[in-house]
Amino acid sequence: MVKNFIKKFIDIFIASLSYIHSVCQKGYYLAIISTMVETNDPVSELKPAFDVIGDVLETFVTISDLWEPIDVEFKDGVFVTSSFDAVSHFEGDTDDVLNLFKKITGKEINFKNPPQQEN
Repeated sequence: MVKNFIKKFIDIFIASLSYIHSVCQKGYYLAIISTMVETNDPVSELKPAFDVIGDVLETFVTISDLWEPIDVEFKDGVFVTSSFDAVSHFEGDTDDVLNLFKKITGKEINFKNPPQQEN
């Protein structure tokens, strides 16, 4: 008998910092693990990340809601971004800021030839 099943994969992001980043003593590391909560047991969702990082001295768990603006046209002149997401490289957050800049100014940021400051 063949069993059909779908294995669900979730994205888990790990940022590792050390004494080189001036956040802890030499020989110790600070790991920041994040993901989007998909079950009623969010801590167990992070088990694969804890398996990767190894022994842990102390753990702090914070669960935060994600917020999004309800008026995306910003007719009232108040510009609101979405909450940070679980992605550690801030790609979505960067896109959010770039979109917000365009809505405020009416133009896109040109990163190719930034204006030169005179001395």
